[in-house]
Amino acid sequence: MTAHLRFKWPFYISLVIAVLLTGCTDGQSAPPPPASDPAPAAESESESATPKSGGQLVVGSIGGLPVFDPFGTAKQEAALTPYESLAYEGLLVYGEDGLLKANLASDYRLEKVDGKPVVTLSLPKQRKWADGKPITVEDVRFTLETYSRPDYYGVWRESTHLIEGVSRFRRGKDEHISGITVAPEQGTVRISLDRDDVAFLPLLTAPLLPQHQLQGKSLDEISSLSIGGQLIGTGIFQPQQMSEQEWVFAANGSYHGEKPLLDSVKVIPLQQEKVGEEVASGRVHISMVSPEVAHLLNEQDTAVQIKTAEAHGYHFIGYNLASEKLQDLVVRQALSQAVPVEKIVDELFYSFAQPVKSPLHPASFAYEAGVLPGFDPKAAQAVLKEKGYSQEKPLVLTMVYPSGSQVRQRLVDALLEAWKSLPVKVETKPLQPDEFHAYLFGGQATDLYLYAWQYPLDPSELIKIWHSRERVGELGLNASRWTNPQADQLLEKGQLLLDEKERQKLFGDWQKQFAADLPILPLVEVQNPYCISTRLHGVADRLGMQPFREIGSWWLE
Repeated sequence: MTAHLRFKWPFYISLVIAVLLTGCTDGQSAPPPPASDPAPAAESESESATPKSGGQLVVGSIGGLPVFDPFGTAKQEAALTPYESLAYEGLLVYGEDGLLKANLASDYRLEKVDGKPVVTLSLPKQRKWADGKPITVEDVRFTLETYSRPDYYGVWRESTHLIEGVSRFRRGKDEHISGITVAPEQGTVRISLDRDDVAFLPLLTAPLLPQHQLQGKSLDEISSLSIGGQLIGTGIFQPQQMSEQEWVFAANGSYHGEKPLLDSVKVIPLQQEKVGEEVASGRVHISMVSPEVAHLLNEQDTAVQIKTAEAHGYHFIGYNLASEKLQDLVVRQALSQAVPVEKIVDELFYSFAQPVKSPLHPASFAYEAGVLPGFDPKAAQAVLKEKGYSQEKPLVLTMVYPSGSQVRQRLVDALLEAWKSLPVKVETKPLQPDEFHAYLFGGQATDLYLYAWQYPLDPSELIKIWHSRERVGELGLNASRWTNPQADQLLEKGQLLLDEKERQKLFGDWQKQFAADLPILPLVEVQNPYCISTRLHGVADRLGMQPFREIGSWWLE
């Protein structure tokens, strides 16, 4: 893990727990399974099949408006949120398969020059900022140098140290970063790196910054423009009004892609219990809901549709491999065999969930899950009996988990119920989230831990959690204390700038090692159900990890 992430690990963990656990309680975490049948539309098929321009889309935000800060000084995750992505774009963008694709750039290529990697980006001349000014290669250099400034400690700083010459720039020795070369006539930017490291590429997904607006401004001034929605962007919609009560985004007349059918988008806070009523009435057109509410709306004959978005992460039970009781793989396998994951999915989450097989998202280009123990409680009983455990002399284990989430408590109850069939006694220890983070990642002793991680945008991020050097108690996140030299080597090689097929094989082999050693038992990913008005058309049956990615084709009846 880099020095930047090491410094901020408690905040990083807090973010993950907030998004995956607290959020899941309110339906804010999701996968792919079946969408429900939509309620009958009020208009005829011929009318609904004809897209119409105009209108304001109203989006409900459960529990309040989230952080809005594309510049990245007020948030903890180096990724644009769905609302930020409406207005701001990077040179590259992650596809649903986890591969980087050209976005504001028309093309990018990687090559080696004198043994060092070079990234070359091409910029189309016709693209413009929202104010009509042309996007230039100077904007690219200005953006990278702004994120590289010595006083910038936002989320986009992490990999700037990889650019050749950034040290001299930060010390004020050079006016520009020597490793960044711009060619205005050719419309290209050439970035030389100090070393071969794929961690640099996510920086190119950071919002491009307009030099003509920000030149000479302090970082505090830029941050204020970012949070206030006054930062000029290139996205399909642009912030028009930002207040505590509502956000309004207007269609960007200078957008480089196809003009959106909607005139504007309004985002308002919405209480979970009001979603069905507000969407059915037409006052709100789309809002995330919890699986419970989605199930209830499916049961009722209301004028709404329920669709789902891809999961951002997964829940799992972690095994502490440093515990004498769990060092034996067959014991971990037996505990896993007693857990009816399919039943948990169907009964506890109203089928708005699906089983998990890997720490990578199933849509990832590198996904190739290894073989996990199947549900077989009788085999589990036999193994533990052979190991000398019985109802009179059970295997006694402690399990810690963060309290305060209905989703998490359901999983705890399901696990305890499943393990009743085994000669096992589990003592649970719920802790407040902050206390849990300090306990688990501070290296305190426990046998089991219930937790959740986000799926990485790129599989190379797995090294931050699962490399053996990431020791808990030393600011590392490897709470299972998993050590596997061969798996470590695969993660280390996966950090290099390699072609897709080679990376795919590396991380496929790693996933097989991971499943074979069983440092965790992946459980479920809980869907993000969305409640959608029948007046809103063009929404795919299943939304991606960025639910507004195709908003340009949405339209209102």
